Amino acid sequence: MSSANKIGLPSRRTFLKLATITGATIASAGFIYGNTIEPYDIEITTNPIRLHNLAPKFENYKIVQISDLHMGSWLNRERLTNVVNIINSMDADLVAITGDFVTLGRIKPYVDDLVDILSLIQAKDGVVSVLGNHDHWSNVEITREVLKSANIIELPNKSMIVERESAKLVIAGLDCVWEDQHDLDKLISTLPKGIPTILLAHEPDIADETSKTGYFGLQISGHSHGGQIRLPIINALYLPRLGQKYPIGRYQVNGMVQYTNRGIG
Repeated sequence: MSSANKIGLPSRRTFLKLATITGATIASAGFIYGNTIEPYDIEITTNPIRLHNLAPKFENYKIVQISDLHMGSWLNRERLTNVVNIINSMDADLVAITGDFVTLGRIKPYVDDLVDILSLIQAKDGVVSVLGNHDHWSNVEITREVLKSANIIELPNKSMIVERESAKLVIAGLDCVWEDQHDLDKLISTLPKGIPTILLAHEPDIADETSKTGYFGLQISGHSHGGQIRLPIINALYLPRLGQKYPIGRYQVNGMVQYTNRGIG
């Protein structure tokens, strides 16, 4: 059975750092707060995560994750520039973007801004991404051209290997689950055995399936926005399909760590 219990920090060496950048959790339903204060309150959360068989060469390897930009909904050129400046101040080894670059049907007006600003992201091993449901509901071909133009590597049911001399780390991506674009079997067929593997998947609840494969030590996701609005006792007022079991933060799911980013936009 899956376990959604929060887990503590590792006490041993050979771990990497997952730094996630999000908007602050809304603590009340106040319209003024939600629209004028909260969107500017950026939070950075750092999680040391130990991966089985992670080589010493990857000790303190830093992955910076952002998710759910939803460009145009509230995120504009100025705010996205601020997010990228924060990323670039963090000296990331790798930057991972876990989908929903735009909101349904709204990619064309933001192409130039996305390309101009996302292309400024700096990371030693580059920027990787997967697409979310809103990207598929918009113009997926244009979105993929944006990523290509911004030098972002999309991993749709694919993987790549990061090397530190003879040591290796696999970064894998699963395409959108909501739109049934994911192909876990195809992805697994690309994975070398015995090398620590990190999975990008927009929808967090696919962790119930991915964790059972035994291939992934960590899955990072977005999609849920932490429920958009969270109230004391009640918690999230709304959670989307495929974002209900693991909506916010860090979980242990079978033998895999699942982390769900609340999103920027």
